[in-house]
This record gives sequence, C-alpha cells and structure tokens, in this order.
Amino acid sequence: MCSSDLEEGHTGNGLYVILHGRVEVVKSEGTDRAQILATLEHGEPFGELALLGEWKRTATVRAIEETTCLGIDRWLFLAYLQRQPAIAVKMLQFVAGRLVDADARLGGR
Repeated sequence: MCSSDLEEGHTGNGLYVILHGRVEVVKSEGTDRAQILATLEHGEPFGELALLGEWKRTATVRAIEETTCLGIDRWLFLAYLQRQPAIAVKMLQFVAGRLVDADARLGGR
C-alpha cells in the first residue's frame, strides 16, 4: 500500500494523498472490535497530523483495493512552510475541518 507506519498507535512521519484506489480509516484501540471512521479515495489526504508533530497515529489506514499514494515527509513539509507560510493557513483549515467532522460523528459530545 502506501507505507508501513499507518497503524494506530505507531508514530508517523508524514501525510499521504491517494493517487489511485480506496482506503478505510479504522479505529480499534481500546475496543473489542474495529470501527470504520471513513472511506477515502482518489485525491484525499490522510495522516496530516504527522506533518505537525511526532504524535502516534490515531487510527489505522488500510487499503480496500489496490492503492497508490504520494507521501510527503514532515521535514520536507516544514521546510516548504518556511518558504510558503500561506500553506500553514490552508493546513489549519483542513485540520479544523477534520476535527469538526469527527465531532459531528461523535454526536457533538
């Protein structure tokens, strides 16, 4: 698939964009069965929090069909932000959107 560091609880180092195929985002830590959080396809990114810090992955991403991804490493991304700080605003908007979506799925708790 895209990388071997896309397992819940493992530290990631970058973001991926799906070029071809589909993946499921699955949460299972702390439960007795996996919960599918999302299905992503062509053009959609995942792993964005790893661009901003060395946090553990919050979910596992697994291919549900043959999938090809383009990856960007945290250090490359941070260097790019030095030259193009406007990208930081877009990144914040994207991450905030994902948080709003997650909150809505959890019932606004």
